[in-house]
Amino acid sequence: MRLRFLFILLVVASIPCLAGRPAFVAGSGFDPSAKGRSLTCVNGRVQYFTDQGDLSPVLTNTQADAFVADAFTRWTTISAALSVSQTGHLAEDVSGANVTGYPDGTYSIPVDIQSAAIATPVGIVYDRDGRVTDALLGVGAGDPSLCFTNAVYGGPDNFSTDAHLAHALVVLNGVCAATSAQLPDVRYRLVRTLGRVLGLGWSQANLNVFTRTPTPGADDFEGLPLMHVMDSISCVPIALCYPDADIPKMDDRAEMRRLYPNGQTGRIHGSVYFADAGGNPSQPMQGVNVVASRIDGGEPSRPTRQLQFQDLLFTAMPATP
Repeated sequence: MRLRFLFILLVVASIPCLAGRPAFVAGSGFDPSAKGRSLTCVNGRVQYFTDQGDLSPVLTNTQADAFVADAFTRWTTISAALSVSQTGHLAEDVSGANVTGYPDGTYSIPVDIQSAAIATPVGIVYDRDGRVTDALLGVGAGDPSLCFTNAVYGGPDNFSTDAHLAHALVVLNGVCAATSAQLPDVRYRLVRTLGRVLGLGWSQANLNVFTRTPTPGADDFEGLPLMHVMDSISCVPIALCYPDADIPKMDDRAEMRRLYPNGQTGRIHGSVYFADAGGNPSQPMQGVNVVASRIDGGEPSRPTRQLQFQDLLFTAMPATP
């Protein structure tokens, strides 16, 4: 079948414009030669360290390690240029005994999960009883009633001046993984958080899945990016809303391969301009989504949609030496 691409410009006024894109782009404070570059892991290599303790009654330390390794494979199978390995364990069982939150919003945590701990570049904490979450996010944040938002959280917290991700912290709240029935939702949220750790941003492809305009069909759901920007509170368990919820879709795969290219990808790039009175290109547009879809039977395919966003991207600041 001959493949053609349909390009659609969407300007979304009522919902923040987000598309398959890097989460962080080097700006002020980075080496001048790195400005404008997407922040990724050095040489596509990720080394992570996990907690010494158990995650929950149904996930011992060994089982939790396997759970995390499986979640990483959702991303590592996309590009051969990305490799992820568990290099070891943290120096302690991170818990309420060594993580303390203070009334002013600050907290103390073990040295090897602090943002400056680049020797343990990705720290993954198993918060068995929710006390770590209470300390980091506020009293009550670790409660089971808040698993929709707090089951898994974290992401990059340190960047090198040459535009690489230097450190990230991820916390799994064990009270949200207390039963086997809860694990699919935790896995889904873990895969999304790990996407951020690897440098992926949020997307709004197939946004009608949420807006219901036009009414979404099976193809819309099949093409909904894993890294979509929002979830409905009614999506518990997550399987009620999305098929294969923790599997990256076309937009996710395209962005991952752009961040970690393996020589098997192409790129469509350029600028979109407003026209002047004479019909000639003048001022570049911002807040525009450029959608590429395969044409199947004369119609744009919704499962294979890919968005690219034309705007000034958010910039990250490297840590001060």
